[in-house]
Amino acid sequence: MITVQETSIDTPQGVAFLQARVALVGKLLTVVFGGARCLQAVVELARGRPTALVAPEFLLGWTAALCVLAMWLLCRTGTRSRRYVQTVEAVCFLGTTVLVALMGRYINMVAFAGITSHSESPNWVLSSGRPCSSS
Repeated sequence: MITVQETSIDTPQGVAFLQARVALVGKLLTVVFGGARCLQAVVELARGRPTALVAPEFLLGWTAALCVLAMWLLCRTGTRSRRYVQTVEAVCFLGTTVLVALMGRYINMVAFAGITSHSESPNWVLSSGRPCSSS
């Protein structure tokens, strides 16, 4: 028979679990965000565009990666209180969310101009995604 143990988040074990979970999420998001920024840096340098590394969207991405890195570093060791862990989690997630949302302001809308002009054309078949032949 399996017995279920109920643990409250207010117990030392519950707070340790919460802290470990927040640290793990911070570590994983650091790898994802940091890896994406490093890959973007390599691509921009390979294209011969080093000025893209100081563009607003790139800097906002690095700042978002630093937010989740801070979440990981602040919760990875030591014994913290529940309030501290939850505050770190909330502030870092809120900061990351705001920074990622601000990155959306810098999407290159010129790339979408072709989509708009093709979809408004009378010879464009949306189901196939190709222009139909004019007969």
